[in-house]
Order: sequence, then C-alpha cells, then structure tokens
Amino acid sequence: LPTRVPTMKPTTASPTPSDLVKQMINEAREFSLVYELDIPTHPAYQSARPQYAVDNSLSLSSGFTRIAYYLELNNKYVWASFDAFSADPRKIGVPCLHLTCGDGASPNVFQQVVRNVNVVSNVPGLGGSGLIGNVEFWPYDYIANNALGVIGASDTALDNGDANTSNGSFGSMQLHLLGGQTVFAFNRFNTGSPADLGIDTNTMVGGLLGIQPDWSLSENAGTFAVRKLKVYANVVASSPGPTSVSTPNPTPLPTNQPTNPTPPPTNAVALPTRVPTMKPTTASPT
Repeated sequence: LPTRVPTMKPTTASPTPSDLVKQMINEAREFSLVYELDIPTHPAYQSARPQYAVDNSLSLSSGFTRIAYYLELNNKYVWASFDAFSADPRKIGVPCLHLTCGDGASPNVFQQVVRNVNVVSNVPGLGGSGLIGNVEFWPYDYIANNALGVIGASDTALDNGDANTSNGSFGSMQLHLLGGQTVFAFNRFNTGSPADLGIDTNTMVGGLLGIQPDWSLSENAGTFAVRKLKVYANVVASSPGPTSVSTPNPTPLPTNQPTNPTPPPTNAVALPTRVPTMKPTTASPT
C-alpha cells in the first residue's frame, strides 16, 4: 500500500512590526504605514534624507485626514494620532534640512495646533483622547522665547512653546499637549551629533543647559537599544472626479497673551541667542 506522507501543519507567518502595532493599538488598524525608521544615534539629515526601512509616501492612492506617530524607545512606546497638519505625505516624515525630506522645494516647518489628539502609551500619566496639542516640526535652531504665548510654556526652558529661528540646523520633531506635557520628541537630527529622544516630559535627563522639558540637548539616543519611529496616515476613499490636494490652514496656537503681544524685551531670556547650540567636542561650553 502507498505510504502516507505526513502533511505539514499550516503555519501562520510571523506578524511584521507594523502588524504588532496594530495588534497593540486598536486605532492603528484604521491607518496605513507611511514611514518606518530605525533612528540612528548620530543622524545627519542635512546631507541626505533618512534611510527609511519603509517609505510609502509616493504610493498613497488616496487622501488622508489624520496622521499618527509611533515612537518606541526600549520598553516604552507612545502612539499619537491627530488631524493632519498637511495633506502631502512627503511632509509628515522627519522634518530634516535636506530638501528631499519634504516636497523638494523648501524645508518642512509646522508650528501649530493639532486637534482630536489620541494618545496611547505604556508610560503612566501619558494618554487620552479628543485632546488638543501642538507640533513643533522644523529643521532649524530654536530658542526658549515663548513669543507666541503658548499655554503652559515658559521663556526660560525649551518646552512646548519655543521660537524657531529659521536658521541653523539643530532640528525639532515634537508633539505636546495643551498645558505643556510633551508626548514625544526627536531633536538634533541634521549634523551627525548625538540625537535627543524622549517620550513624555523630560524631568530627569540633563544636558548642556540642564534638564529641558522637550529633551533638547539631552544627547541620549545612544542609551536606547531600540529607537523605532513609524508614521501612519488614515487613507480614505477619494470622491469620483477630479480632486486637488490642499494643505490645511494652520490653527493659531492657543495663547495666554493678547492677539498682538508686545515683543518681549531683548534681555527677557537668559539664554544664548541661538539655542540649542552644538555641544563642543573639545572646549568647555562658554
């Protein structure tokens, strides 16, 4: 009689990292992965765009209304989704200095309110839904002046209400909640210096200017074995007929100052004119 050959039991492929996020966070199932990046300890994105492990920015077949960011640092993670600040998928990745990080014409600069923020994290005290927040995405240096009067921000600490100098190359990719809590931060990603990374408001890691709430100058990327960033968009069906892509008008930041505040005096901030500055490698900071 013919010998019955044993059949192999069907197996299920191991889930991809993207699938794991969607298994952990229910809302993530409504989103498509746009970018995935293993953040280097010394990113140098002024000379080239990030080396994304996944880049679907040019293959999105329809528009989106919401975006989300997932940052994983060792055993801590945070997921944050909110109404999109741009309808261009090329502009929702790392806002680095090299023009290919955006639309190829100009660097990405977004400092504005974001609404309907949903946050899921395993960090105690960090979470919620339907919140209001603000983003500070740019490739430039920044200072602590709260010139826009952002609620919960100060003029003496680098936090949720800094001033973009429109020059330099330090870089900021930050999301904060109304009132001041930092959700995540990825700073100093252009010049090959040690990057700053953090989830939740920084209260422990000091740097050249001490402890900064938004993790600026912490130079701590090398302390994490896992540095995973993922960017998502909720791709929605497009309507029949011709369509056009438009960028949402930015919402002014919530302010606790008059609509046209008087500029602060030049001596109001006891910090160098251009902060953050790169930490010297040989000489002591002045």
